[in-house]
Amino acid sequence: CVLRTDIEPDKMSDKKIRKNLNLPIAACHHRMQPLPPRFDARVALLWDDASLKAHKDEVDASLDPVPHVPPPKSQKGLDKWSVSPAELEVAGQVAIETAVRVEDAPELSKSDVEVYVNKAFGLIPEAARTKLWQTAREKQKLLSLHCKVVSAEGLPAMDANGKSDPYCIMGIVPKKHQEMKKHNLHDLKDKVVGELQATSVKPETLTPEWNEQFEFHIDDPNDELLVVECWDSDEVRVGASKIKGVKGVGHFIKDLFRDDDFIGRLFQPLKNISYRGEKVVFELFSHSAKEKRGKITLHLAIRTQGDGTITPEQGLKNYRDLLKAIVTQESKEATKQKGQNGAAGMWDTRLSPAAEALLRLNASLGGIDELQQAAVRLSVLLEYHQAFTLPQGILLSLLETVAKYGQPQTAGTSPEGGGPSDLMAGLFRNLRELLDQSLEVLSNHLVTIDPASSGGLETLKSHLLSVKKLYSYEAFVASLPDDRKSMKDQIKKSIEASVSKWYSLLIKSKMQPGLNEQLVNQLTQIKDICHYCLVLCQKAQQVVAPQFEQLLYSTYLADFYQSLDKLLPALVVAKMDVPFNESEKQGQDALSIAFEIYLIFHDLSKDVRKVNGTYELLTYHKWFRNLVPCWLKVALIRCKERIAEAISIDKVETIADNVPFSSSAVDSLDFIQQVVAFWNDLDWPSPEDYYAFMITLIKYITEAALYYTDEVYKTISDHTSVDKETGKFNVTVQLCVILNNMQHIRDKFSPPQGSTEKGLMEELKLESFFAQLDAKRNGTGEQAKSLVKDIVESAAEDIQHKLLVVTTALGQQFIPTIRTFIYEMLKTNDEASANNILKQLEQYLGDNLKTLSSNLLYIVFRTLLHQMWIAVILAVESFVPIVPKKKSSRHILQILHAALLNLRDFFSADGDGLTGTELESDQYKNLVKELQLMCLSTRELVLRCCADLAEQQAMVVGSPEHKYGELTLSVGYLKEREVIEVVVVKGDNLSPTDKNGFSDPYVEIALLPSSHKKLKTHVIKHTLNPVFNEELLLPILQDETKESAILVLAVYDYEIVGKNDFMGICVIPWKDIPQISNTASLLNESAAERRNLALPLFHIEDSKALQELTQRHHFSHDHEATAFTHLLKNNYRPRGEHGLLARIGLVAPHLRS
Repeated sequence: CVLRTDIEPDKMSDKKIRKNLNLPIAACHHRMQPLPPRFDARVALLWDDASLKAHKDEVDASLDPVPHVPPPKSQKGLDKWSVSPAELEVAGQVAIETAVRVEDAPELSKSDVEVYVNKAFGLIPEAARTKLWQTAREKQKLLSLHCKVVSAEGLPAMDANGKSDPYCIMGIVPKKHQEMKKHNLHDLKDKVVGELQATSVKPETLTPEWNEQFEFHIDDPNDELLVVECWDSDEVRVGASKIKGVKGVGHFIKDLFRDDDFIGRLFQPLKNISYRGEKVVFELFSHSAKEKRGKITLHLAIRTQGDGTITPEQGLKNYRDLLKAIVTQESKEATKQKGQNGAAGMWDTRLSPAAEALLRLNASLGGIDELQQAAVRLSVLLEYHQAFTLPQGILLSLLETVAKYGQPQTAGTSPEGGGPSDLMAGLFRNLRELLDQSLEVLSNHLVTIDPASSGGLETLKSHLLSVKKLYSYEAFVASLPDDRKSMKDQIKKSIEASVSKWYSLLIKSKMQPGLNEQLVNQLTQIKDICHYCLVLCQKAQQVVAPQFEQLLYSTYLADFYQSLDKLLPALVVAKMDVPFNESEKQGQDALSIAFEIYLIFHDLSKDVRKVNGTYELLTYHKWFRNLVPCWLKVALIRCKERIAEAISIDKVETIADNVPFSSSAVDSLDFIQQVVAFWNDLDWPSPEDYYAFMITLIKYITEAALYYTDEVYKTISDHTSVDKETGKFNVTVQLCVILNNMQHIRDKFSPPQGSTEKGLMEELKLESFFAQLDAKRNGTGEQAKSLVKDIVESAAEDIQHKLLVVTTALGQQFIPTIRTFIYEMLKTNDEASANNILKQLEQYLGDNLKTLSSNLLYIVFRTLLHQMWIAVILAVESFVPIVPKKKSSRHILQILHAALLNLRDFFSADGDGLTGTELESDQYKNLVKELQLMCLSTRELVLRCCADLAEQQAMVVGSPEHKYGELTLSVGYLKEREVIEVVVVKGDNLSPTDKNGFSDPYVEIALLPSSHKKLKTHVIKHTLNPVFNEELLLPILQDETKESAILVLAVYDYEIVGKNDFMGICVIPWKDIPQISNTASLLNESAAERRNLALPLFHIEDSKALQELTQRHHFSHDHEATAFTHLLKNNYRPRGEHGLLARIGLVAPHLRS
């Protein structure tokens, strides 16, 4: 855990500020020029993963760690550990009396032990030591065997129920009787040394447990054996029995072997039994010693007569005094060897082999069991630990031994000289001191232990293990007060205390009362505190928690976060409610720091969320909710500022597709990308607010993009190029760069098809949010997605429209130059000269297209190529109205037409240029059609008008609505008579023309274009559905062109006064008139036999051919055009409808000018 106290943000170098608190500009594709002061400092709100990690690493590296201060040892502990001369002499006597009984062994001889005793107790005067040795050796002591029958297993079943009722008898016999076969102990009753003894009977079992203690007198251990026999009883006896004297043996044997069954026996030479005692498992054999009859466990030890006079209390005291003297000597010797000049504190508690042998033998002679040995040794080492630091592992190992054997089973004294309960009470007092020490360390583990270091980690582990072992010792836990019996509660309190101490130290260090009270400074302090807390949480999760959870405690993180949850939120919440002014620099800086604080809590919440529980830290976003709109606004403001600055220092660079961009486009897109990164870092967890914030964000991003396109659009006029001498317009690389820039920004919103680049919606990672909305309320996710998509596409369309405006304007810049070339072509009458000028025009266009193709993105080049083609069309089209409507001018029109077709092929480029769809637009088709019409003769135009009328009739037939009514007729061509027979049958739903709502219709027929003769039917009064049934025979002139002619049937309303009203016409092309027999008459045929046609009536519309004829009539006085247009005007138009003919007449003077 580290604290930073040596540096303040306002004292950091400008380089550090840029590195720590801002996104680096290195993300751009170029290096920006040096910006004005403070422009770079805190210019972005945004943190990406790399910069955030770099910031954390640098902050961590710059902070001073809190020094590890281990808890000091009390002077009381130092005073407690001491050995007086009197105690040393007593311990020396015990050591010498024990050493004289040591037996030689391969690894350690008796003389080695004597040498060790003399050295260890060298402070005792030599004369006194010599006397002690002499006294010990001269003592005559009788030996006794202590035998504890523990248990047996694998015994054979001797009874009918598959069980046995086992018991054991035992005694000491001379060694020469080891070879007895069928004899039992009763056969050697007069040879038994001392007494035969027996255990109690364990009924119906093959695995009996006795745990009964017996003692035997020994005369010569080198010539005597222990014999143990196991029998199955037919009469259950309770308790153990002793056989005293010959008479007693006789009664016992008589009683014992009346009906009992022999199971097995063992022989153990006494010389093989150790003084220190040991537990041994023996095989039971049959009389012949060939058959195994199970196993029996005995604890055997050789004692002396003098040992028997030592009370258990005295034995424990002797053992403790000896151990304390040995520990004093061994620890001093160990530290001397390590160069510490005898200073204590470097001992690892390992005793020399001679010391261990001496202690084992003393424990055996004093009847001290494993529990008592471990308890005394642990008690002595705990006292030593109070004065000097010992490895926790040593103490825990001894504690495991104590816990393994439980409460002592034999009498003894405590180190202070009390009874067995006092021994454990004294031990428990020492253990409580050890527990208190470990809990105190854990209560400060965040402050005094650095878990990142190996030593600190081992310290933490050792104290955790100490607590675990202590609480696993049930007898010790039972001795604790009720409020300390729960290990979980104690650890939880330690964690809370450690977090509280660490946090208090942090607050004291960072929240300096004398510091400037400006909001920026206050937030900086809070940010640093929050950052330290984040680092602490990461270390707690990665390093500390695994140790707690692995060793003893599975909910460390839950308690850790609960403790932090009580402290940290209160520090932050109050400051987030302060109003922020995002339009001022200080407010923007404060918001930047607040966002960094938010990111810290965002990272912190990821760790907290992994732990079960309810924490205020998980609702951190609510503290910052009111700041999100401010953050978004500041992000937009600073993004615009950086865009403006990037445009001001713009320069051209080649980035993608080997085409030039300007640095401002690349930078601006990076700035927008940083806003996107800000949103992804924000990762707002509340779905309720997410949608509204997201819409605002997208609108701001769109605004920033449009801001850039508007700004670069303003610079277009500065980069246009017109040759002052020739007046020719030529594209420049700068213009191409501007177009590329705009397309580059546009592609971010809607990447081109096939592009691998991510669009704005993908960058914002919105799919998961839409899926959550759908899961919550079906259909809402798709609706939200559609709305967001519309906003993004609208932005792309806005930029695309701006780009189209620019390309259209550039295309129109070519029109004057193109018109100049065309005008030069029209002035010449020489076809070769016209072709030469056309080639010059193509060369001019080709040079500009080469510049465009080399410097434009492909998609922009295609757009501008199309605009140039439109410019060509507009330039050619501009000459059409001004060409004189004379026959002599038709070669000019033919030049225009040929030039247009050649330029179409030029822009097609044999399939590599514009597509047929792009080339043949409606405007182009109409222009071509108009030029073709203008190149036709008047006769050809008349025939085209007739064809147009036939086409109009076909369109009316296909229309569902017939507004002028229908005319039913039958028609045929009598070839030999050269007449057309028309039978006008009837009219239906004709238009009313009179005030009474009816008409007086009749039909007039003629053959156009000649119209040399017209025929009429009779008039039918007051009807809209007249029935004529009248035959008309229309003769045909010899020179009349039948193939292009049309039969016109016009319906009129008869007027007594004035001109008859036109009601409508229908036409039949000559090719659709059938040839009939000369002898037949259509009128005489029945209605079923006659092929009647029901044709809808229509009014003539102004076609291109008719418009051209009208203009020729007005401007060139073409008689043929005049005759045909007058025919249509006077005969086939309603009264009061002037149409194009009248309109042309009104504006004729203007058109002529």
